[in-house]
Amino acid sequence: MESPREGRAVDSALASALHPGSPVAESPISARPAFSPHRSADQHRAAALWLAAVLAFGAGGCTVVKLPDCLEPSAKAPVAKGIPPSRQALIGIDGSASMAGFLNGSGGGEAWKQLLKAIKLTATGYGPTAVYRIGGSSGTAVGAITEAADPCFFGGCPGRPNLASSLHTLWTIPRAGAVPPLRVILSDLEVNQGDISALRQAIQDDLARGASIGVLGVRLPFEGTVFDSNARRLHVGKANRPAYLVATGSKGAVESFLEGVRQTLALSGFNGPIEISLLGAAPPTLKAATAWGEPRGAASTGLPIRIGGTTYGPSDNGDYQLVKLLPGATGLAVSSSKGLGATGTAASPAPAGLMTLTPLPLAGTGADGSLQGVAVSGLAVSGRQLVARFRVPPGTPAGAFRATVEAGGLPEPWWLSWSRSDPASAQAKDQTDNLLLTLSSLSQAAVPAGSPPAVAFCVAFTT
Repeated sequence: MESPREGRAVDSALASALHPGSPVAESPISARPAFSPHRSADQHRAAALWLAAVLAFGAGGCTVVKLPDCLEPSAKAPVAKGIPPSRQALIGIDGSASMAGFLNGSGGGEAWKQLLKAIKLTATGYGPTAVYRIGGSSGTAVGAITEAADPCFFGGCPGRPNLASSLHTLWTIPRAGAVPPLRVILSDLEVNQGDISALRQAIQDDLARGASIGVLGVRLPFEGTVFDSNARRLHVGKANRPAYLVATGSKGAVESFLEGVRQTLALSGFNGPIEISLLGAAPPTLKAATAWGEPRGAASTGLPIRIGGTTYGPSDNGDYQLVKLLPGATGLAVSSSKGLGATGTAASPAPAGLMTLTPLPLAGTGADGSLQGVAVSGLAVSGRQLVARFRVPPGTPAGAFRATVEAGGLPEPWWLSWSRSDPASAQAKDQTDNLLLTLSSLSQAAVPAGSPPAVAFCVAFTT
């Protein structure tokens, strides 16, 4: 394998052979071996020119030009402040009427009762536990978690009025001591934007003291009325509804509690889907690993490109993808995983608005700092990887851009598939209003201030 110094010499030599007399800059894509089964015939011809140029080039000659940094050199993930485990657990159960259908699911609400028992058994390991019926902007203490197996828990009985959902109330209950307790709310999370803001604001005090956030999602048989986040009737009858546990507290307590509930459910014979997300983690920033033209084959990648009279080559611009758009191209795509880009692995569509585009200045282009019509046309998530598609109108001037998703803003696939995007679809009754917004908002709140972006795709392109 060639060294970085050899790579720079290679880029310079190839640029000299292809563009005599031009200054030379490095391109955003790692240099490939001279001959590869993945190259086109044209690329093999360029590789042959490259080898000939290297032989004639020697050790000196051309100036190497770098593209702007894809990430600020100082962008490092802050160290999150940890807290010791608390010996206090506060568990809230959403008492609104939208939850009542879980008790009428198949087998007399057996799956719901299994979930309640799993929470009760897991909670015994976390010290004194207080249980509350949450709703109507208040938390009413109840004797045991299993009281939520009684239909009156969800209203309509003497002494148990119907309640509007108010999940944030659990986080207004005073803690015993300075350390945030383990707080867990059980709800269908059918919340509107006002509810989300109130929940995030209420959780913020515990987060500021070092608490972490985790979410467990489980699907349960349901029979009754499905309401949306604005209390509008969406469906009456059977469904397979999601229920969620949102937990805050020390990182260890949150992780072990949610995992304990999952394991207890599994051991009790529950066979429905269970998902767990630990929010606020700051994994390494996803960067561009590969790129291609839209449609496929409508671009050349991985070779030096020329922009504004300057040629950019791969070796000193490893965080970039260099793309030469060919006639007929309507745009380009970038993936954080070479395998994902090559195989077309199934992925979950995500809203294009999650990604922000920023133009990057290049010498000699005369660019005015605008994106010249370049826009995000689609995103897709597969596991922890991302594919982004960009529309590049015909005649767009050559340039460079950075495409970012802010820290905590990259959704997990199950957030997307469980989130209700079309109330008229057949799946709507089995999904949750604003779930993507709720979990993304909580995730961003949990990320330490100053964290680098979740995604930073940098592209230099020419047409």
